[in-house]
Amino acid sequence: MNTRIYKKVLLFLVALAVGSLAGSGLLVLIPEAFEIVGTREDRHAYLWMGTTIMSGVYLFFLIERFLKIVFEWKMKRKSASEADYDIIMDKNENRQIECATDELSDIVCSVKSKTPVDLDTAKMKDPANYHASASQCTSHLSRTESVDSVQVKLQKKSTPDDGLNLDVPNGCLHTRLEGKKKKTIRTVAWMIIFGDGLHNFIDGLSIGAAFTANIMTGVSVSVAVICEELPHELGDFAILLNAGMSMKQALCFNFLSACMCYIGLIFGILLAEATAAHTWIFGVAGGMFLYISLVDMVPEMNQVVEAKENKELGIIQLFILQNIGMIVGFGIILIISLYAENIKFGS
Repeated sequence: MNTRIYKKVLLFLVALAVGSLAGSGLLVLIPEAFEIVGTREDRHAYLWMGTTIMSGVYLFFLIERFLKIVFEWKMKRKSASEADYDIIMDKNENRQIECATDELSDIVCSVKSKTPVDLDTAKMKDPANYHASASQCTSHLSRTESVDSVQVKLQKKSTPDDGLNLDVPNGCLHTRLEGKKKKTIRTVAWMIIFGDGLHNFIDGLSIGAAFTANIMTGVSVSVAVICEELPHELGDFAILLNAGMSMKQALCFNFLSACMCYIGLIFGILLAEATAAHTWIFGVAGGMFLYISLVDMVPEMNQVVEAKENKELGIIQLFILQNIGMIVGFGIILIISLYAENIKFGS
């Protein structure tokens, strides 16, 4: 999960989910909620108007990203010039510190020898002996400090703490303490599992209602859900592992939360067939898809690009991946909606 390819794939999938979710909400669910079916010309006119709306969203996304790239470039130039100035100042400060350190070492050596030393006289009489004695004094001080620090560490190590016998080698002590610790799972893991279960239930409800309307509507909604769930589940899986779960536990609980989609699918089919609730389900699902794509995932894309650990991937490369993902995701839904009546299943 720390590899560069994982970060690139995840960023592309998040952008793919933004395009497919927004496209499914605008082009599929909202017209189904308002029962905008009519003739082929009317439906295509709505599809192109929905595409225009999405183009407005995409245009402002490009403007925002472009402005941030320009501002970051200006900040880098400014920080580079300030860094050059700081390097020059640091060199001057280091020279002053070295001079002060030489004077301090001379004073300390004179105190250690307990003999008053006229530094200027010593340098004039025998410069070689002066520098040799100064270096010996400095090495003596460093050895004394290292011995003192070792004694302090040994005293801390020999001090009993919580009734444990610490008179063991460091490796054994580390192993013993690790064995006594119990790995706990943080609360955020259970919150994510519960939220995913509810989210998957609503996704299943939307898919069930969509398939009762017609097959291509169900396929469009299913494609959008798949594109949204891929990055969602990959990100959640990483969070569960970091929250203290083992690999088996994370896979098991992720699978259980995903099974809620099948329960929602059954409820969606039953409600849509028994009542006229499918239009209301489409309305709720359309709002949810737009919220997830534009409110949750677009800021997430911005945070991924602005994160310090992702700067090495390159701003331009990440920007291109985002654009390709959004265009591909929206394009899939648009093509399915345009040619829905030409796609036949069965005989």
